[in-house]
Amino acid sequence: MKPTRLLIPFLLLGALGAQATPLEPAQVPKEANWFVHADLDKLRETSAGELVVGAIKEKHGNQLKAVKRMFSINPFTDLHAVTLWGNGAKDQAAAIVRATFDREHLTDLIGAANDHQTSNHHDDIVHTWTDKKKTNFGAFVGEDLIVFSEQKKLVLQTLDVLAGRSAATDQTSSAGPASFLLGFANLDGIEIKGDEAKLLQQVKTLQIRFFEKDKRLHAAIDMEAADPDKALRFAKVLDGIVALGQLTNEEIANLNLNTEVSVKDGNTVQAALSIPSDLILNAIKEAGDLGNL
Repeated sequence: MKPTRLLIPFLLLGALGAQATPLEPAQVPKEANWFVHADLDKLRETSAGELVVGAIKEKHGNQLKAVKRMFSINPFTDLHAVTLWGNGAKDQAAAIVRATFDREHLTDLIGAANDHQTSNHHDDIVHTWTDKKKTNFGAFVGEDLIVFSEQKKLVLQTLDVLAGRSAATDQTSSAGPASFLLGFANLDGIEIKGDEAKLLQQVKTLQIRFFEKDKRLHAAIDMEAADPDKALRFAKVLDGIVALGQLTNEEIANLNLNTEVSVKDGNTVQAALSIPSDLILNAIKEAGDLGNL
C-alpha cells in the first residue's frame, strides 16, 4: 500500500519526531498475516530520536510551521502511533494512525480531494477519494484515530474490529512496554516471490521489536523455524553473519555491537542485538540519510 499523500507528511515527520502508545492488538483484525507498530511517543523519548528531531527542527522549522498550519497538526507532538497491517497479498495493507487532530478540519481537507464521496458502514462514515490515479478509502474513529487504505475491504475490517463486531489478532507476544517499533509476520500466509522466497519458506513466523535501554538501541528477534534442525542452522547462520562482518569490516568491528543467539523450545531462534544509540545516529549521518537535513 502507498498511503495517500494527504497523510504522508504526518507519517514521515511524526516518525522522526509524552504518553507512550504501545501496540493495541485489539485494533488489528484477525485476518492480519503481518503488522508493524511504531510508538512515536516512545521513539521521541530515545536519545537518538531526540537528536534527529532536534536536527530536523533546526533545518526545517519554516516547513514544519507550514505543515502545522495546513493540517492543524504538530508532527512532533501530535502524532502518537502508526500501525500498519496486511493480509499477506500484494498491495493489501491498511494504516491505523493515532493522533491529536482537528477532525472537522481534516474532514474538510479530504472533502476537497478529487472524486470525493462518502458511504456508511454501520455508524462509521467511509471517505473515498482519488490521488495520483489511486483510489483511497479512510475513516475517522472517535477523536484520535484515522484508518485508511487503498483497499476498502481492509478499512471495513479494521472498523469492525475497533467496534467489537469481529475478532482481533491473537498475536500479542511481540508487544513490549519499552518497544518503540515492533512487528509480526506469519510467513506461511504472505505472498513472497524471488530468491528470498526459498529461504523464508523455512520460517513459519517472525517477530521483532526495537527498544532503547541504557543509551543502547536493542533489537530482539524471535524466529520460528519449520523444525528443530532448521532452527539450529538459522542460529549458526546468524552467528556467522555477525562474526564475518566483524572480521572483514573495520567499521562493523568498531560498532561495539553485542549479540546473543540461541534456540528455545526446539524450533524458535532468539537473537538479541544492541549497539550504542549515538553510533547508530552517526552511521545514519555518514550514510547520507540525515546529511542533507
